[in-house]
Amino acid sequence: MANISAVIEHDQHTAVTAGVNTTINGRPKGSIRAFWETITSANTQGVGVLFSHLADKVVQLTGTFTATTMLIEGSNDSADGVDGTWETLVDPQGNALSFAAAGIEQILENPKWIRPRASASGGSTDVDVYLYASTVRQA
Repeated sequence: MANISAVIEHDQHTAVTAGVNTTINGRPKGSIRAFWETITSANTQGVGVLFSHLADKVVQLTGTFTATTMLIEGSNDSADGVDGTWETLVDPQGNALSFAAAGIEQILENPKWIRPRASASGGSTDVDVYLYASTVRQA
C-alpha cells in the first residue's frame, strides 16, 4: 500500500509540506487547494496536508466508489502527515465526513493535518479528493 501525495495549488508562492508534491497556480489570496488523485484499493490514503492556518475548509470527492467508504480525517499529533493518531472529522451538523458516493461538505474542525482515507474499497475504486481552504473573510 502506498500513500498518495497531494498536489497543492497556492496563491503566488510555494509552501512545501513533508511528503507533498507542490504545483502552483494562481488562486485568490489566502486560499489553498489540495488534490489527491486516484485513491484506489491498492493506495488507500492520502498524505496529510498542513492547512490549520486557514480555518474555512470544504472537501469534494468524485470518481468511482466500488464498495468504498472514504473518510476525511484529521490529526494534531502527526509529525509528517502519515504517522500519528487520526480521527474522522465532521461537518457543521455533526455528521462524520464519510462518503460512499461523490459529494461535497464543509469541515467543522481545524486540525493541524487533514487527509483522505478509504476505510474499505473494492477493486475498481478510483476516487479523487479536493480540499479547498481559505481565510475567513472579515466584513
